[in-house]
Amino acid sequence: MKKSKKPTTLVLKIIEYCFEKDTFTLSELNEKLRLTSKELAFLKSTLIQMQMSGVSSPNHIMRYDALQAIGNLDDDMEANVRLLPTAIFQYIDYLEVVEARKAATEARRLSWIAIGITLIIGIAQLYFSTC
Repeated sequence: MKKSKKPTTLVLKIIEYCFEKDTFTLSELNEKLRLTSKELAFLKSTLIQMQMSGVSSPNHIMRYDALQAIGNLDDDMEANVRLLPTAIFQYIDYLEVVEARKAATEARRLSWIAIGITLIIGIAQLYFSTC
């Protein structure tokens, strides 16, 4: 069997890192994943829920852990961040897609083997019925 590949998208890398820790800071995340400035800007603008209450966007995968982080954006890299439950569901969906692709590849391989066996049996049957 092939070895499972690590996710290459930013969102999946972040979610996998978040599984290791309950809370963390953005500077820890940045240090671990070596994010580029564009990735960090995308993370801050799109992936973090800024309000502590209300409905989060489907894009949000984490939120600041305390209200002081929202008021003090100069220190947002040191504020604690927590994974949202929606991110866990996104990760489960990702794992299901990976497994479905593996199963589809195996099913395709087995179907070609079955077609090959059927052709061999059909040819043998024609040969022996004419003899």
